Parts: sequence; C-alpha cells; structure tokens
Amino acid sequence: MAEVWYLEMETKTLENKEPRYRFDFDKCIELFNLSPGRWKCEPDEVPDLRTGNPLIDQVMGYVGVLIRVTQDELEGFKDKRWKPGWYLSPLTPIGAEKVLARKKAEEDFPPD
Repeated sequence: MAEVWYLEMETKTLENKEPRYRFDFDKCIELFNLSPGRWKCEPDEVPDLRTGNPLIDQVMGYVGVLIRVTQDELEGFKDKRWKPGWYLSPLTPIGAEKVLARKKAEEDFPPD
C-alpha cells in the first residue's frame, strides 16, 4: 500500500511520524492528482519541500501532501513511467481531505 503523508516544509526525519492514510497506488494517483513528473525523491529519503519562493520558504511555511510508494507496490503496474519514491500532490491538506470526504460520500451514497 502507498502511504499518504502530510509533511511540513522543514521536516528532516520521519521519526515519531506516521502516514495519514494507506491506499493502493492507483487510487492515490486518482485521488491526489499525481503524475510521474511530481516525483520528489527516493522512498528512503525525506523530500525537500522548499519551493524557491522566499516568502513561502522562509516566512509562511508549507505543509505538503506526499505519497510514498515502494517498488513492491509498483510490481505489475502497467504504466512504467512511475518509479518508487515520494510524489508531491498539487492538493493542500484541506483539499485532500475534501476529496477523501467526497469519495467516501459517493461510496456511502451512490447515485441512482
């Protein structure tokens, strides 16, 4: 299962942190608007979330929605553009929670 993490920009280690959710990677692609170009780093590293914008990087800060996928999760995956590692979603944590709530509502109350 791929792991969904909400990480602050200055995160240097995953010690004492846990993933927020776990889903199949193909579901993560759909839910969190992932693409192969959103790859950040290898799965055993901690991603650098700096944006290059000093206002965000030094003043405001940032919490990213990141998905970590391992080689095991990609075994048998048909699209070979994906590689193991961390992927940064374009969604904010609030946006991700809204998507998940909407998906849950659709599953609980499917349209007629």
